Amino acid sequence: MSKILEINNLTLAFKINKKDVNAVNDVSIYADKGEIVALVGESGCGKSLTALTAVNLRPANSKILTGGIKINGEDVLSYSQSDWNKKRGMDFSIIFQEPMTALDPLVKIGKQIKEAIIIHSDKKIDKHTLKKRIISMLQSVELKNPELIYNSYPHQLSGGMRQRVLIALSLINNPSLLIADEPTTALDVTVQKQVLNILKGMNVERNLSILFISHDLGVVKNFCSRIYVMYAGMIVESGGAKDLIENPMHPYTKGLIDSIPSLKNRGTVLSTIKGRVPTLEKRVTTGCPFAARCSLAKPICFAQIPAKQECGNRTLYCHLINLNDKKEDLNE
Repeated sequence: MSKILEINNLTLAFKINKKDVNAVNDVSIYADKGEIVALVGESGCGKSLTALTAVNLRPANSKILTGGIKINGEDVLSYSQSDWNKKRGMDFSIIFQEPMTALDPLVKIGKQIKEAIIIHSDKKIDKHTLKKRIISMLQSVELKNPELIYNSYPHQLSGGMRQRVLIALSLINNPSLLIADEPTTALDVTVQKQVLNILKGMNVERNLSILFISHDLGVVKNFCSRIYVMYAGMIVESGGAKDLIENPMHPYTKGLIDSIPSLKNRGTVLSTIKGRVPTLEKRVTTGCPFAARCSLAKPICFAQIPAKQECGNRTLYCHLINLNDKKEDLNE
């Protein structure tokens, strides 16, 4: 398979108290052609920052220290602003979790989508053809009365309808990669499922690659083929979705899975992970980033950064799991 998205050893920092503090630390992610990959973790773990960096929308006060990013085999970090303007929205697109802030409240839906087509078109397209293309796209994301939607303002639509409009807007130029940044977070469960079904349909129909960002493993478990679990700026575990969810190896992954409501834990108090994700100012530079919240942590967890371990299609960074069946004293 050809890789559509490749993020290799990305480290991104902010200057805090005259020191570079890593918000994203040595992160490597890839997505093959036609693959849906999830990036999961609590708020503040660096998921959105990683995605925004991939499409050059990172904060102006951030700085890439190491790493590379390729989309469709091209080194995007070498792009000029003109290159970004041409490629973003055409070869790759991004949708955000809050459609009301992503859409212009003063411009009708049809005109907003029309602008995305015109900006990326090398030739003039007549008004009738433009409208027909937009109406067709609105229908493809299962919006009823597309003609009415075309002539509506964002505030006249529900949250689920606005999110579908964003999907239509992001896919109108048929990109090969879609980055979906928590697109279902603000929606109720029924609408969440509808939006996921639309994205899955587009993935199959267009052979579209999707990087799906979420804080909820319950949402992505039946949606993607692989999962990257991120904590405090680092990938702590990754692997096939079914395998990872049914057999989590990292304590953080297990904590996230145990906190998902299910029929098995109905009527009981949901499991939670103690504490919270540390702010950038409190990020540790030695040891495992999850050690302070891990009930299984040993002295070595606070002293050394875990080395990369691999077993089949699973990769993780944890001192407590020895995939080579070597007996080591973790208290040393």
